[in-house]
Amino acid sequence: MRYDLVVNTFVRDALTKGYVTVNCGGEMWRPLVDVSDLARVYVACVEAADEKVHSRIFNVVGKNYRILELAHWVREALKPTRKVEIEVDYSSHTARSYRVSGARIEAELGVKPLVDVKESVEHIARMVEQNGTLDAYNPRYYNIQWMTLLAEMEETLKRMGGVF
Repeated sequence: MRYDLVVNTFVRDALTKGYVTVNCGGEMWRPLVDVSDLARVYVACVEAADEKVHSRIFNVVGKNYRILELAHWVREALKPTRKVEIEVDYSSHTARSYRVSGARIEAELGVKPLVDVKESVEHIARMVEQNGTLDAYNPRYYNIQWMTLLAEMEETLKRMGGVF
């Protein structure tokens, strides 16, 4: 699990804090796709004729969402089991915003994502509940934090002269 991705972060915060925080007023855009849809697209690419996929770049996106919209989808998906508040921070932060089109892969290979955000959130919540504790703040669930720890360990090992 990566809790440094917007929907996953919202689910983590909703489950652990009871609220999600939306920065920059939630105006930023994100293209999203569920991992199960990515797996289906990968299979379609492997099974496709070489001339259709060789040296081609395909964007895979279910839909482009505004961040505030995603917060509402998370709240909606978790509504049956918990109350989730949405806190919107309008102060200016450095914000990344981007949208992409998945039209090429849909047109050329006939595949498009099927799992929407609500289904993804429900699945994440079920998995967290089924697997017990939520160690969601462990650095191993954050790419940047994990890579930083590994780099620090590498430097420590160099200074120590290795482990053995």
